[in-house]
Amino acid sequence: MSGNLVTYLRERREPVTAAELAAEVLKLQNVPEAVAARLIASLLDREKEVDRVGEDSFVYRAAPASGLALPSWLICCVLPERASHWRDWQGAACTLLQGGRRQRLEGSGSRDGLGWPERLRSLLRSIDEAEAGIPLVFSGFGNQISLFRQAWLDLLNRPLDRPLLSMRLIAAGLFSGQRIGSAEEMAAALGTPAWSDAEIGQMNEQLLLFWEHLLAELAVRGIDSPLELAASMAAAAPEIDLSPYAFDAAFLQALPATPGVYLMRDRAGAVIYVGKAKNVAQRVKSYFAPGVEPDAKLTEIRGRLHRLEIREVGSELEALLLEQRMIASCDPPINRQIAVQPRPHRRRSRHARILILPAVAPEWLRLFFLDPARGSAHFWLARRYGRSSEAPPCHRHWLEVDGRSVKALLRSRSALRRAVQDFFWNEGAAGDPAAAEIAWSWLGEQTEAIHGIDMRLAAAPAEAVRLIEEYRQRLGEWHEKIIFT
Repeated sequence: MSGNLVTYLRERREPVTAAELAAEVLKLQNVPEAVAARLIASLLDREKEVDRVGEDSFVYRAAPASGLALPSWLICCVLPERASHWRDWQGAACTLLQGGRRQRLEGSGSRDGLGWPERLRSLLRSIDEAEAGIPLVFSGFGNQISLFRQAWLDLLNRPLDRPLLSMRLIAAGLFSGQRIGSAEEMAAALGTPAWSDAEIGQMNEQLLLFWEHLLAELAVRGIDSPLELAASMAAAAPEIDLSPYAFDAAFLQALPATPGVYLMRDRAGAVIYVGKAKNVAQRVKSYFAPGVEPDAKLTEIRGRLHRLEIREVGSELEALLLEQRMIASCDPPINRQIAVQPRPHRRRSRHARILILPAVAPEWLRLFFLDPARGSAHFWLARRYGRSSEAPPCHRHWLEVDGRSVKALLRSRSALRRAVQDFFWNEGAAGDPAAAEIAWSWLGEQTEAIHGIDMRLAAAPAEAVRLIEEYRQRLGEWHEKIIFT
């Protein structure tokens, strides 16, 4: 209740009578002024940022201005703060704090009735339009910062290049003698109220209040430059001790920034967890990022992990499918603890098609056959026939879990024709239904055209082969855009 009163006073920024507060915030009508004054005074008794003016008025006392040499901040929050994926968020908000003024950033989705994740994409674009270099500030609780980075990469198709700050880490550096493990504990350290089951707008307001008080505390401590702020955060976030593991920081730094699957093994060599990533380096490093508040899953991984293995592949779809196959083969115990939520298929209709994606080795292409009735099958297609090129490295990764994949190397036109005919024209053909479901879901999330062949345009295997070969011969470099779907 007092939080709503503080929010109302903060928005007004001028003395407000107790009668007005009772009527507008508490929804109490015709309350005598003396009664209203006593009621409001009792509710605001412990609110340090509110002053009483005379007998019956109250005013919000803004936190003192900070000397920190960055006048603008983007205060961001998401709900829930801890999630398995950004798709699990139920809301997101961001406010530009600039020169003491506030501007709530809105995406077009809030007005146009778009669903999630289009609403989030629209908000990210609004954030992207803000002046370059303005830091993004989060509460720092949960895994919201790492998921925000991933959402930016997935929805805007490029890495996030703004500075990111964690209020929790800054508070931990300022109040080293206190535990800052929750919003309630940070609120206690700052002398502010904490939210409880707040909706996204209230949570954003609370974070703005936190940040004002943190800036004030930084000013009191004489921290008045971004460099000193970074030093304060570093002091609160020591590097993760990698000595229990069979890899070091150099190994993490050398990880490829490409799609892939990673296997985590214990000291006995057993696989305890299998994960996939569109960017292996970014994902794996997130497990060992300093200052990350570990949840139960991360705590178990850090406690049991000894060795890391990477399986680099050519596309995110291949990473998804290889992960699914390796989980089924290895049955890792930590994967069994994770609930998998079904995702709706959007935008892409289900019809027979061949997806043409890159492989790890440039001499090869990756073919994924999809059919609603048959499921899915996958192949590697040599870019140039008649050459005894070695199988791509990702082919060996599939051999670990599927010995049949050795038949999936197509080195000639006749081999390609047989594969197309056997899958799409053989009435008894059967693929992998589970892999097809993953592929349909992945297709539904793509916002750009996917390289491939619409099999509704092919009346016979020879016509499908002609389309594929035209594609293969004209493609040249993979970044050349030739789209048949």
